[in-house]
Amino acid sequence: SQEVNLIFAPANSVTGAIITCTSEEDFSTSANRTARLTFQTRKDGTLAEQMRIASSGNVGIGTTVTNERLNIHTASSLKAQMQFTNTTTGTAAGDGLVFGITGGEEAILWNQENTNMLFATNNTERLRIASDGKVGIGVSAPSNLLHVRQEINATGSGTAILQIENIRPNTGTGAAAIGFRTNEITSGASYLRAQIAAEYDGASNVSGRLLFHTVNSSGSFQEVMRLDDSGNVGIGTTSPLAILHLNDSANNGEGTLKIGGNTDSTTTGAT
Repeated sequence: SQEVNLIFAPANSVTGAIITCTSEEDFSTSANRTARLTFQTRKDGTLAEQMRIASSGNVGIGTTVTNERLNIHTASSLKAQMQFTNTTTGTAAGDGLVFGITGGEEAILWNQENTNMLFATNNTERLRIASDGKVGIGVSAPSNLLHVRQEINATGSGTAILQIENIRPNTGTGAAAIGFRTNEITSGASYLRAQIAAEYDGASNVSGRLLFHTVNSSGSFQEVMRLDDSGNVGIGTTSPLAILHLNDSANNGEGTLKIGGNTDSTTTGAT
C-alpha cells in the first residue's frame, strides 16, 4: 500500500495531527482503486489514530474496525456514548440525550432533561415516556404508570388491547399469568400476593379458563376462584357444576353465601 499525508504542525514545527490517505490496492485499473482515510491527533506527546473512514464509507471512532456505518469504541471497559444537546438543554455532561453503553457494558438511552421521550414507527408516535415516568401507548398524556389506548370501532373477542402469551410445551397447562406484588413493610422485600392465570382446560387445544390465586397468611399460594370454559364460576372448587358453584371445605363442603351490610345479613348454605 502507499499513502499520502496531510500534516498539521501548529507550533514549534511539531506535528499535532495527520490526515492520511492509504491505498488498499495498486490503482493500476479503475477496478483496483480503493483507499481509506485515517485521522490522527497528538495527546501528551503521542500521536494516535482517532478516526477512520473506510473505503466502504463506514466510519470508525476509536477503532480500526468499521462493521457498521458508524462504530464507536473505547479501548477499555469504559463508557462508549454519544451526547446530543442544543442551546436550550445546555452542553454540560448532564445535559441533553445520551445513548451507548456504560462502563458496565449496559446499553442506555438516557434522557437527561425533564422532557418526554417519544418512539415512533411509520412517522407516527406509538409510545411515549412522560417526564414523570408514566408510559403511554397510543396516548400522548398518560395518566397512570402504564396507560394503553386503542381507537377502533369493533367489538368481540378480536379487540384485545393487551395480550399475554405463554408458548407452552406439548405437556402441561402452560398458563399465561398476571402477578401482583407488594413489598413487605419491615424489610421492604417484594412478595407475590395474587395472580390471575389463563390456561387451556385440558379438554381441547382451543378452550381456556381463568384461575384466581391469592397467598394466605401462611405464605402458601392457593386457588380461590376459577371461571371455566363453559362460563361456570367456582369458588372453593376446581370443578364448578353451575353458573356459580360455592364449596366451603371448612364447612363440610357446604356452599355458603352471605349477603348483608353492617347489621343485617342473610346466610345461605347447601350440601
